[in-house]
Amino acid sequence: MLKLLLGLVGITGLVVAAGLLIGGGSLLWVDTVLTDQEGFINSTAIEAEVDGYALVVASTDVDLDPEFPVDFELATFRLQVENQSASQGIFVGIAPTPSVEDYLGGVPHAIIEDLGSASPPLEHRSAATLREPERPVDQDFWLGSAAGTGTQELRWEIQEGEYAFVVMNEDASDGMSFDVVAGVRIPVIRPVSVSLLIGGALVLSLGTVFLALAL
Repeated sequence: MLKLLLGLVGITGLVVAAGLLIGGGSLLWVDTVLTDQEGFINSTAIEAEVDGYALVVASTDVDLDPEFPVDFELATFRLQVENQSASQGIFVGIAPTPSVEDYLGGVPHAIIEDLGSASPPLEHRSAATLREPERPVDQDFWLGSAAGTGTQELRWEIQEGEYAFVVMNEDASDGMSFDVVAGVRIPVIRPVSVSLLIGGALVLSLGTVFLALAL
């Protein structure tokens, strides 16, 4: 009876160890192979053409557990955009969603609301009374922004609240054609992967010992 119990514990340990090792190895592969020199996992370059004055990437509602204070970099998002017209500057910024809605109220623009789908739908919005927006670089509500010719980069470290990303021509003119690359950096991937591998190795060793005792 004792040997049967030891054997069951040993087999269970091997199954758990396999899960830990596979999970840790997969995360380590992602961190080693799929990240760039700065630790970002990047999308492929996407060509975007938008009718209107702005592209708004769906509201990002971040709710961090107040009982779990975050005093380290949880995740950092990065957008790299470049106007397809070399002489035309591009603007990219992030701001609280209400500020973006006020700024673009009555302004024809496009919005992506469902980033979770394979092909995010692009919805164009306008109002009965249309108006042209003021230049985005002249606004003071942006939490982070970048503007100019060539590739412009915006980085945003995740924080609690509701936010929206906005891409516009630097001069707030109508119609946009630009290339964009989105990336995310999650620093905890490597330590979590190493912890899983170490835990898997320990559980594997214990499981092997129990199986040996059962024989």
